[in-house]
Amino acid sequence: MTPRIRLLFVSALASAISSSIAVADEPSKKDPTLKVGSELPFVVVDFAAGPHKGHCGCPSAMINNHDARGLVIWSRTADDAAMRLAAGTEDKVDGKNAHGYLVVFDTPEEKLAAQVKTGEWKNMTIGITRHTSQEEFAKRGFDPKVTYAVFLVDRKEIKSLWTLRADELTKEKSDSILKDAAAFLKPAPERK
Repeated sequence: MTPRIRLLFVSALASAISSSIAVADEPSKKDPTLKVGSELPFVVVDFAAGPHKGHCGCPSAMINNHDARGLVIWSRTADDAAMRLAAGTEDKVDGKNAHGYLVVFDTPEEKLAAQVKTGEWKNMTIGITRHTSQEEFAKRGFDPKVTYAVFLVDRKEIKSLWTLRADELTKEKSDSILKDAAAFLKPAPERK
C-alpha cells in the first residue's frame, strides 16, 4: 500500500468510526413519554365489544385513518369506573368522525367478555391489549400509581390527557371528562 492510499484508508476509517459514535450519542427522536402534543402510540388491541368486535386493531391508527377525533381510555383492568366512563362515551362517538375506545391491559378475556355483555356497545369499542399495563405504563412515563389514562386525540395527536389513580376516577371526574369530550368530539371543522 502506498503512503497516499494508506492515508486515504486511515482517513476513511477514522471518519466512519467518528460518525457512528456521533450517531450513538444523539438522543432518541421518538420520546416514549405521553403528553399533550405527542402522538398516541401504536398499541394492538383485540376487540371484545362494539363495532369492531372479533377483530383487532390499533385505536391510534384507526382514528388517524379516518381523519377523525377520538376518546381513548387506557385502563389497567375492566373495573366499574372504567366501564362507567366507557358507557358514558357511547352517545358521544359515532365510529366515523368521532371514535371511542376502552383499552384494557390486565383483565382476562373471559372476564372482559362477561362484563361487556351487560352493556349495549354500538359506538364504543372495547378490547384487551397484548401488553401488560406495567410495561406499557412505565414505558410511557406514567407514575406506577396511575390506573387510567384518558386521551382526547385529533388524528394521532394527543390534545388532552388525564392520568388518574384508582380512587380518582369518581362519577364526578367521569362527568367532567365526558363534558370536555363532548365539546371536543363535536364535528371538527373541515380539514384542508
